[in-house]
Amino acid sequence: KMSEEAASSAAMISMITESPTVTASTEHKICNVSDYQIAARSLLPTPLYEYLASGTDDEQTLAENESAFKYWYLRPRVMRPVGSISTATTLFGQKLSLPVFISPAGVHALCDEVHGECASARAAQRAGTLFGLSQHATRSIEQVAGACDAAQGRNANL
Repeated sequence: KMSEEAASSAAMISMITESPTVTASTEHKICNVSDYQIAARSLLPTPLYEYLASGTDDEQTLAENESAFKYWYLRPRVMRPVGSISTATTLFGQKLSLPVFISPAGVHALCDEVHGECASARAAQRAGTLFGLSQHATRSIEQVAGACDAAQGRNANL
């Protein structure tokens, strides 16, 4: 017999996955992290967007993360040479093309039913950054590892 919490989660996933397929037909100008939220809200079915944009329980961790990111900002530098600027960095001993890492989050199949986390891992690899695989993934660690070049760093959230 399914617990009340599991039944509620199953109902939510069913409602989300029955939403129309998402297509990126609208162009969005992405200038900062908040712009991704705006683009996602307009591209995704409402139940899927709300599920992905929310946090768990009282959303305290979500609020703390948003607050922490407000501490960091880009300082404009005018009248400076820009010919040799690089966003490359090193994280966990892995050279990255930009200081962005796809953190472990489960159920990527809600956004890509066919490839799930494999698509996210391949996108991270193409961008030259890391992808962390969650224990709540919809694809096995072997499937995700097989979808990427073995030279790319791998991380798992256990």
